[in-house]
Amino acid sequence: MSLYTQNGLEKFKGDVKILSPKEDISRGAQTAFTFIKKDAQKFIEFAAKSKHRFTLRHVHEGKLNAVRVSTHYYNNESQINALMETLDAYLES
Repeated sequence: MSLYTQNGLEKFKGDVKILSPKEDISRGAQTAFTFIKKDAQKFIEFAAKSKHRFTLRHVHEGKLNAVRVSTHYYNNESQINALMETLDAYLES
């Protein structure tokens, strides 16, 4: 699911920057990204209040101001699609 998440984030290339490794050998279950012009913590709050009520982690260590998405075997494409819709709504706000 992390590859699916990264592919979804690529559609927002001018607005977000993927921080996690993209190559298969290095990619794990977590995907971290940051915003070019918006605040990660505000997105996490926005996502938590959305109809899907996402739980995301703010990565502030090293002054990253990033979002961590943890995908697991029980996540599916429709959940990632919903996250991408929420991200799009945040960027439009």
